[in-house]
Formats: sequence, structure tokens, C-alpha cells
Amino acid sequence: WAEKRYSGGRHSNEGVVVPIIHKRVELGTYAGSDAMLRLLRNQGFQVGDWPEDMISQPGFAWSPRPVYVDLIEVSAAELGFKNKVRYGDVTKTLLQEGYELCPHEVGPQWRRQYPDQPANNWVMLAMNPIVDSVGYQSIFFLGRGSGGLWLGASRGHPNVLLKPESRFAACCSMPAA
Repeated sequence: WAEKRYSGGRHSNEGVVVPIIHKRVELGTYAGSDAMLRLLRNQGFQVGDWPEDMISQPGFAWSPRPVYVDLIEVSAAELGFKNKVRYGDVTKTLLQEGYELCPHEVGPQWRRQYPDQPANNWVMLAMNPIVDSVGYQSIFFLGRGSGGLWLGASRGHPNVLLKPESRFAACCSMPAA
């Protein structure tokens, strides 16, 4: 886990300064859902049934080799959205701003590598949704509340409405293929 804070920022399409917080996450260190879920639980992280189901889906991809991705964390309001916004509009704006969607593996790996997540902090991953066993399009979130450190899940359908204060993580650098 490495973190770099930049004193500067950049302007979104609405002229809002977007703070840039880079977080480096290592992928490719566990190649299977059982091993990852066991590790998370053994380290005291809370994992709900829904994200466990997501990790176990055939569409969930694990990196075949160790690589690092750098993340930014930003709210919908910082992207220029002043009212409720659709998840699809958030991801579209992030892509237009030059960011990339998170690989699926970022969810469980970032949870494992972010034990010092601030209290009352909840961050959704901007990612291509995983279709779970019920057929819902789902995305991961990381949270820290009174119940501890969580790897959770939320609906990831493009039309899901979210509040402007909703926070998202997206990739600002991806390894070369």
C-alpha cells in the first residue's frame, strides 16, 4: 500500500477542482476466490454474502501476474454532479476525464491492502459490473463503520441513482497488457 497526496488538483468539465489522491494496489497475488476470501476473513475484514458471490462468479477475473494499479478517489460532486446522478453517468465522466474502470480484483485486493481506511468512509469502485448469481449487475465498495472494515457490494446497473456525495475509486494508471 502506498499513498501519494498531491497538493494540486485538476479541473473537471464543470470547472470543479478534483483532488487527486493516488493509492497503489497490488493485483495478481492470489489466484482464486477461496484463498482470497479466507485471507480477508483471517485478517479480520468483514465480507458480506453478496461480494462473496461476486468473487465466485465465472466472470470475475484475477490478474495472472503481480501488477500495480494506481487509484484516485473522487465524489460525484467533485466530478461536477450537483444532484442525484446515475452510476453510468459517473463512469462515463470518469472515462471522459481520462481515468479507467477498476479491474474486478481491485475490490478484494484493495480491501486487504487498506486496513487504515478512515472511519465512516465508504467508496464504490468504478468498474464494469459483475453479474451475480441472482442476475444483478453488481459493484464492490469498501467501507469502514462501527462494524469494522467491509468489502461490500452495491447495484452497478447504469441507471442506479446515487447522491452527489457518493465516493468512487477509478484507475489512473493501468499496467501494459
